[in-house]
Amino acid sequence: MAIVATLVAIILNDAAQAVLQWIATFFFVVAWAPVSVGIYQRDEGWIRGAAWKAIRWWLFIFAPVALANLIFAAIN
Repeated sequence: MAIVATLVAIILNDAAQAVLQWIATFFFVVAWAPVSVGIYQRDEGWIRGAAWKAIRWWLFIFAPVALANLIFAAIN
């Protein structure tokens, strides 16, 4: 799904492209978290670990970047 959103975003412009890029990022994070926790770390509680990893990534990396983008867009 993330690859499809990325490919569609390539042909779009402006706000639609930005929204699809964020959606693609969300899908990549949701896909990577279980791989990281379940396969690489071999954690028995991989579902919970994957959920927490995805939430942490969104709260501490992607949400601040999105907020900075909104502020920058509002200023300009």
